[in-house]
Amino acid sequence: MAMNLQKDYKAELSSALQKHVKRPISKADVMYTVNRFGSQCQAVVKLNCLGGQEYAGHLSSDPRTAEKSAAEQAFMANQATFAASGSLTKVVAPKAPGAIATPSAAKRPGEWGAGPSSKRRNRNGEEKVKLPESEMVHKTELNNACQQIVRRAIGRGEIAFTFTEIGGQFQATVQCPFLPEDFASRAWAGDLKDSKQAAEQSAAAQAVIDIKNAPEFAEKLAEPTKSKPKSKKGVFRKAMNSMFTQMMQEGTRGQTAQMMSWFANGCQGPAPREVVTPTPVTGTVLEWKGTFGWIKADVAIDHEAAQWKDGKIYIHKNDFKTGSGLTELVEGQRVRFKVHADHNGLGADDCTRA
Repeated sequence: MAMNLQKDYKAELSSALQKHVKRPISKADVMYTVNRFGSQCQAVVKLNCLGGQEYAGHLSSDPRTAEKSAAEQAFMANQATFAASGSLTKVVAPKAPGAIATPSAAKRPGEWGAGPSSKRRNRNGEEKVKLPESEMVHKTELNNACQQIVRRAIGRGEIAFTFTEIGGQFQATVQCPFLPEDFASRAWAGDLKDSKQAAEQSAAAQAVIDIKNAPEFAEKLAEPTKSKPKSKKGVFRKAMNSMFTQMMQEGTRGQTAQMMSWFANGCQGPAPREVVTPTPVTGTVLEWKGTFGWIKADVAIDHEAAQWKDGKIYIHKNDFKTGSGLTELVEGQRVRFKVHADHNGLGADDCTRA
C-alpha cells in the first residue's frame, strides 16, 4: 500500500483547488498537521476552502512524505468535485485493492466505491458494517504472528487500536508495544473505513505485512507453531477424583454421593461444595465486578483445585456472612473467609471484613 511517489500530490491538490475556487490558494486554505508515532509520521490535511474537510495519509518516514500522502487522499477523494467544476481534465484511476479508501461522506451512484452496504445496529445504536469473511482475518493473523514472535499468548488489550474520525469515516492505528526492538514503538495506520470494525481490520492488515516481511522475525515466523496446550479437562478430572478420594477417606460419603448425583443429573442446580478450610483464613480482594470477584489468600491453599485460575478464590456477594453488614468489596480490601472447592475451583464462604 505504498504511496505514489512519482506524482507530487501536494502540487496537484493545490492546482485543482485553485481552479475550483477560482482564486489563489493561501496557507490558511490548505493546512497540514503532522503527528509522530515513534519514528514515523502521519499527516492530516484540512481543506478550509472546501468546507473544512480533513483527510489522513499513511504513516511515512518523514513529514514531507507524510504530507504528500495526505494530499493524495484529499485529491483522490475530490476528483468528482474537481471534474464537475472543470478544474480537473483527467480523472486518476483508483488504486488497486488494498489502497486507501476515499473519505467521501456520501458516495454518489456510479462513483468508485459506491454501492449498497449491509449495515446493522450494535448495542450502542451505532451502525455496524458486516464485513466479508476475507476482511475479517487480519486481526487474527496479527495476533497469531505476534504470539509466534514473543512465544506467549497475547492478552486482551495488548494489541492497542486507536481511532480518528475523519469526514464521517474512521481510520485506525495499531501498536504492539510488546514486540522487540523498534517495532515496540511503531504504529501502523489503516485505510479510512465506514466502521471502526473495518478500520481495525485494515490497520491490522498493514501491521501483518510489515511484521511478516521483517528479516528479524523471519526465523521465528518460519518455525512450526507449537501444539495447543492440553485441555484443562484432564486437570479438572484429576482434581475431582482427588476430591472424591478425600471425601471418602474423611468419611464424608454423603458429600461424595451428592457430588456424583449432581454430575449424573447434568450438573443442574447449585454444585455440591467440599469444605477445604473449616477455620476462616484471611486474604486480599484482587478484583471486584459489582456482584462477584476474586480473592488471594495470605497463605497457599493446600488443595488440587488451587492449581486452577492461578490460585485465585472466587467470591460472590451471596457468600457474604449473614449479619456481617458487608454489601460490597473493593480491590485491596482485607477480608476473612472460609474456603470451599467445587467443580469450578476454589470459592469463599462466610466472608467478612478482616
